[in-house]
Amino acid sequence: MATVIIGSGIIGTSIAYYLSQSSNNSIYLIDSSPRLFAGASGYAAGFLASDWFSKASASLGKLSFDLHRKLAEENNGYERWGYSPSTATSLADIVDNGGEEDDGQDWVAQGLSRAIAAKKIADPEID
Repeated sequence: MATVIIGSGIIGTSIAYYLSQSSNNSIYLIDSSPRLFAGASGYAAGFLASDWFSKASASLGKLSFDLHRKLAEENNGYERWGYSPSTATSLADIVDNGGEEDDGQDWVAQGLSRAIAAKKIADPEID
């Protein structure tokens, strides 16, 4: 039996990878774009940050971070695709949000990346 996966970004290719580990069936990836890397996954910065998750998605973020490292270790990612763990520090201004707790979801609801959201905080004139 063949499996057809719609979308060949990070989610579609991840599904295909894990299916290929447990099945000998044919797997087909179908994408709406004729170009490689045309969607959100193609514009990703190429790294995972373990602290960029809201409380609601922190456990999923930890799982993603750990799987990224595990895949690199199992597949020699250090040499094959340049996997490199690193440590970084992030600094931000404190923003007065009227006493409401910041759950980290605003940038998602607005359809922004965290980078654009950070720029908007620094310069509210940015559209």
